[in-house]
Amino acid sequence: MLNPKKANSYIYNAFLGSFPDIDESLSKNISYGRMSEFVNYGTSKFDRVVNLSTRIITDYASLKSKYTFKKLGEIARYSASRINCSELSISTYVGVDNLLPNVLGKVDSQFLPQEGTATSFSENNILLSNIRPYLKKIWYANNSGGASGDVLVLEVFSEDVFPKYLYYHLATDRFFDFEMQHVKGVKMPRADKNAVLNYPIPIPPFEVQQKIVAEIGAIETEEILVNTEIQGSKDAIGSLYDDRETEYKDIFLNQIVKCNPSKSELADTSDDTIVSFVEMASVSNEGYIITTVNRPLLDIRKGSYTYFRENDVIIAKITPCMENGKCALAVGLTNGIGMGSSEFHVFRCGDRIFPRYLFCYLNRPFIRNEAEKRMTGASGHRRVPISFYEQLTIPLPPLNKQKEIVAKIEQYEAKIEQLKKHLVDLNAMKNDVLERHLN
Repeated sequence: MLNPKKANSYIYNAFLGSFPDIDESLSKNISYGRMSEFVNYGTSKFDRVVNLSTRIITDYASLKSKYTFKKLGEIARYSASRINCSELSISTYVGVDNLLPNVLGKVDSQFLPQEGTATSFSENNILLSNIRPYLKKIWYANNSGGASGDVLVLEVFSEDVFPKYLYYHLATDRFFDFEMQHVKGVKMPRADKNAVLNYPIPIPPFEVQQKIVAEIGAIETEEILVNTEIQGSKDAIGSLYDDRETEYKDIFLNQIVKCNPSKSELADTSDDTIVSFVEMASVSNEGYIITTVNRPLLDIRKGSYTYFRENDVIIAKITPCMENGKCALAVGLTNGIGMGSSEFHVFRCGDRIFPRYLFCYLNRPFIRNEAEKRMTGASGHRRVPISFYEQLTIPLPPLNKQKEIVAKIEQYEAKIEQLKKHLVDLNAMKNDVLERHLN
């Protein structure tokens, strides 16, 4: 156990990248992060909520190799060429929205500036998102085009490295952890471009690089097939509602659902009551609550927190959390009560609609796209007004039909979960390929 008197010293030195007086054999058990990454700034006042679910930065240099290492900056450089946005089409413009994490390929952009310039990229360039929430997004370009200012374009200039080999190194958690150590800024944190160029890459002979590219490429082909199957299941869930939209009469959501119920409902609840606290970071982009923290109601009753109960639906209203799909069906709450970020909208079902049916209807890309169009506020702090949901219409089949729809959705979701586990296994296989050939 560390000496408590040295606590401040360890914290200070963590930001300098070192830990004093710690045995080298224990170094792998030490990790750290910037305090700004742990604090929830989701409310208008500092509320002292610590975000313990933030990813802890780990030892990025754990990859061992018998080959010589070179810094990324000795292999590749950032593109400095510019292209007028007027010369680009939607299929040749890349922003952070249409970069996919660790997947070879991209989707159509939803936004193409009509004026200004973009960073030019060519086939075989590597595109990296440079904004904190999207650092894992990376793409190996198979065509030429232009990228937004939030995307870094890497051009490989070294004759000792295949671009695809370098791409496979940068599409790892190891590189992501390295970037996280060099994030700067508060409002819009970004990875330090110059620091990123210090990332070490082992340089094996060409024949070894070719084997790595071929083996990981085969795994990646399977990854794409699995992702296609996942998307097919998601589309099938959407079609379950699309079919009903013509079969049943639409009804306004606020006629069957209570939107943002008042905390006055807690007036008679004892201050000693333990409730579940859910911060924004504790809600997954996949539609569920990751973790909750038990807190006395007294500690949070008077804050600007959002109140909800068991089986309520919570949806992020602020950008980019809403667009990313942060929402959940609140289940398993302590004493059936939850409090969370002020940036949630809450929906409580009446006796004409099942919570699960409502959640699955609202948790669709189509609804999020429509909500995005109605956002108000300044850039970076845009929010979906509750009026969007109050005026939203929803097809309302009888309760027995709703049960049938939910049962089918759960079957598709179970399949998606299995496919996602397979993706995790495939990612581990890619890391194994690197380590096997480089050790």
